[in-house]
Amino acid sequence: MANETEISKRTIEELEIRQLKNKRGVYKRKLTIFKKFIEKIDSSALTAEVIVDISLRLDQLPKLYNDFSEIQDRIETLCSEEGDIEAQEAERESFEDTFYRLSAKGKLLAKIDDESIPNDHSPQAPQQQPLGESIKYPEISLPSFDGDLTQWLQFRDTFDALVNQASLASIVKYKYLRSCLRDGALEVISSLDFSEEAYTLAWQMLCERYNNPKRLVSNHMRALFDVEPVPSTPSGLRGLQNLPKEPS
Repeated sequence: MANETEISKRTIEELEIRQLKNKRGVYKRKLTIFKKFIEKIDSSALTAEVIVDISLRLDQLPKLYNDFSEIQDRIETLCSEEGDIEAQEAERESFEDTFYRLSAKGKLLAKIDDESIPNDHSPQAPQQQPLGESIKYPEISLPSFDGDLTQWLQFRDTFDALVNQASLASIVKYKYLRSCLRDGALEVISSLDFSEEAYTLAWQMLCERYNNPKRLVSNHMRALFDVEPVPSTPSGLRGLQNLPKEPS
């Protein structure tokens, strides 16, 4: 009876190992796709779109590594034979060597820390001034948005004016959009891939989520009712007059 139990347990472990190896294969194939992408890039003919594409793909690599490592840890835990353990160590070493080599090459190609790519908060290059003019306009930073409805209209209109209406490639606009979003707002588009086509869909998803007239009015009314009582004094009335207005 004990022998049958041992055989049954071993069979279950072998089945689990097979399933884990299948999952691990998915992550290895994803790394292979990134490898093919990096190796076909001509470093002497980089464009802004390619640089942003590399940067977006690099952002996804840490999750890929963590997913692989979690599966690999479980496989190594289940292995008991010395030969199996050595084989799994070789699997991990091979994956990590490829992962770090490609990460380093991607970062060198993208020059993420260099001024050769646009800054996330400066989507438009300063306009050249006509001869005879020396006016220096202040730099306009991109807004951030975390899903707070009271900030949506201001974010939407500002981002639309600075990025949507600018003559930039869609993937560059998508990079700026992702850099502006935080928390709940970022989660809305987290399922999308980083591609040219994803930008239009990402903006549409955000508008569908937050362009809700009833919720916007409700939040606006709540903000009005939450205003603290103002003392009936000259200074108090002046303070009420100077309260910042809600963005329209």
